[in-house]
Amino acid sequence: MRILQQKYWILALILLSTGCGGGSTDVTGTVSGKVTSEGKPVPVGTSVICQHIERSFPAVGKTAADGTFKLNMKETNKVIVGDYEVMLQSPVVTMDPAEAMRLSQAGKFPKQEETVPPKYRSFTTSGLKMTVKKGANTYDIDMKP
Repeated sequence: MRILQQKYWILALILLSTGCGGGSTDVTGTVSGKVTSEGKPVPVGTSVICQHIERSFPAVGKTAADGTFKLNMKETNKVIVGDYEVMLQSPVVTMDPAEAMRLSQAGKFPKQEETVPPKYRSFTTSGLKMTVKKGANTYDIDMKP
């Protein structure tokens, strides 16, 4: 029983010392860029979703009207340095709740327009990777059909 308790304490100490990640001692950079589709800006609100390859931390950004974006991690623009997988997601259809209720009652539902080709909607198929270094980083994406 005593050995079992020691194992739990050791496990607890390891977990406490490593934490959940993303501590204040991590080296960070900033990431901005532009997403285009065959040279033209993608729709406003297209999501750029990045995942740290070794530590699985997410960083996310949304495009502006000109296709530009800035990545955020934990509600700040500081992104932990390292290698990331990247995927994109089409903007989500938003509408007034009353309009949504009216359409729902009529049996009509807004269609989600997929503006991002299927290839780019997954980390495993997008083929997009980036390395974040200390300081300012630029990462541009031009999607091909």
